[in-house]
Amino acid sequence: MICNRFIQFLTLNLILCICTPSLGDIIHVPDDYETIQEAIENASDGDTVLVSPGTYPEGGRFNYEPELYIIGSSDPEQPTIIDLEGRDRNGFAVQYATGHIENFLIRDSEGAGIYFARNSGSVKNCIFKDLNSGIVGTDINDVVIENCVFDSCEWTVRIRMRGGPTIIRGSLFANCTIGIDIGLPQPAFIENNTFINTRIAIVTSTYGGLYRITNNIITGSRLAVSFLHEPEDGSIDEVVARHLNISYNCLWNNEVNYSADLGDRGGAFNPTPGTGMLYENPLFADPEEDDFHLQEDSPCINAGDPESDIDPDGTCADIGAFYFHLYPDISVEPEALEFTDLQIGTVDSSLVSIQN
Repeated sequence: MICNRFIQFLTLNLILCICTPSLGDIIHVPDDYETIQEAIENASDGDTVLVSPGTYPEGGRFNYEPELYIIGSSDPEQPTIIDLEGRDRNGFAVQYATGHIENFLIRDSEGAGIYFARNSGSVKNCIFKDLNSGIVGTDINDVVIENCVFDSCEWTVRIRMRGGPTIIRGSLFANCTIGIDIGLPQPAFIENNTFINTRIAIVTSTYGGLYRITNNIITGSRLAVSFLHEPEDGSIDEVVARHLNISYNCLWNNEVNYSADLGDRGGAFNPTPGTGMLYENPLFADPEEDDFHLQEDSPCINAGDPESDIDPDGTCADIGAFYFHLYPDISVEPEALEFTDLQIGTVDSSLVSIQN
């Protein structure tokens, strides 16, 4: 089952025992309050709402609260599920507040998994499945979306922003119509994501902002990167270069890699600066079984931006959401030690060299 594979992805790639930075109270659902909404309504600035494993018919809404943490189960075998049962409603709605939402599986809605408006916050370690929209943000500020899975959604991440950077990283987008649709005057960082079989992986529509698109894998898309903008002076490549920084990505088996629409002009463009780009098979471990980790001979291993943070194994960043852990080659000489003719109470020694 594809969702089980995604839960394994979270297990293998994330530290799911969350220690929140909150100094407020901890409210438990359903022990303290039966529903998530009741817990939110009784929370104060800096509080954490911990939601036990189980299936809930809705998430919650909060307005004008300075900052709340809503945390589901960190055990992939016992997830916290928001099942909206095909209704046209949002899983969570956060307005004029700072919301941090982690460790939820949100599914089956004609609305959005999470709706942000005029606020900031973060979404981490969540799975969005069979939704009209995964995350929708309107007039938002300083949002981080990290280590999430978007499976079979129409619009996965739709962001319109008024200030501060948006960061989208370490996430998997599979079988979606639109992967990321982002339009804002502020910087955005789209890094270390994997896009599988999306109609359009990344839609950029900037009005003064600069997008940094690095260390991503995009494969099986009708269009990998789309650039929409009002007309500007200069060639398509010159205009794109003022707004997009595209480097160290792997694009493979897409119908079109890059397409721009600048009013009355449009067509293919060249990525700028285009450093470190790969146009070859990323060699997933078992894509037929929805395993999008990298094989040991993948060209994406250690091929990411050298200015990016190093991988947990201490090597250069890989491309994509799933880093491949490289174990050091260790040689031991001699391979065996032999002691002969030793009497009880005697001592002998031998020199062993260990190198990597």
